[in-house]
Amino acid sequence: MDRQVTYDNILNHVSFVDFSEKDFDFFMFLCSFFKDKGTEQQTIKYDDIMDCISWDKSQRIDVFHDEVKRLSNKLRALGGIIDINQDEFVCFNLFTTFRGNKQKRILTVSVNPDFAYVLNDIVGNFTRFELNEYVSLKGRYTKQLYQHLKQFKATGLWVVPLDKFRHEMSIPASMPTMNIKSKILNPSIKTLQELPAFKTLKVDVIKTRDRKRSVQGYQFSWKKEEAKASKKGLTKKNEAGFKQNNYNFDELEQILTRN
Repeated sequence: MDRQVTYDNILNHVSFVDFSEKDFDFFMFLCSFFKDKGTEQQTIKYDDIMDCISWDKSQRIDVFHDEVKRLSNKLRALGGIIDINQDEFVCFNLFTTFRGNKQKRILTVSVNPDFAYVLNDIVGNFTRFELNEYVSLKGRYTKQLYQHLKQFKATGLWVVPLDKFRHEMSIPASMPTMNIKSKILNPSIKTLQELPAFKTLKVDVIKTRDRKRSVQGYQFSWKKEEAKASKKGLTKKNEAGFKQNNYNFDELEQILTRN
């Protein structure tokens, strides 16, 4: 039976800087494992993690152990700052204990009590998807985009300002805005269109109406999910469905407010 990942939407606002494809798989496995387990320290077998994230078991255990250590260091350094509102921010740190034992082939982890609500007794705004489908996706940006779209699967619409998109997708400031389309959006959307839930996925570029025609944000749209998404065969679509619309900032704000 496939594991289901469910977490509070606040997790989508964290910038996972320098996370690799496999780092995201590992992290989402932990989220699925700790769902509704509270803050009690838990022990996880290395082999169980390997199975769930499609790790190549032919590699020596030292390689996996080093990966666990590297991810632990990344999570410790993550400490993302999240603005709750104009007056309040919080430094995000989901896990407190993170201890690996190579000889016993186990990982011991505990959840930070301050953020226990992210994975426990979720009743408000949350994101949910199947871990197996997530792990099958190629590309760190594809995985991140998938997470955000799953947050809005009931409406089939996600409108996001450029700055917020850069932050939540962990896009480096050095990447020119014009490259976001070719290097991130087009390939990610093309991959996601192979999934039944995102066959109709497209993105509209929101631009200013002045002479500069600067990119202001993006509008992602697709067929909203009804109850449970059907897991039938994959349908491949060749084009990323990328077109441009004209919006001004006021209109963008209105769209964001409605969603």
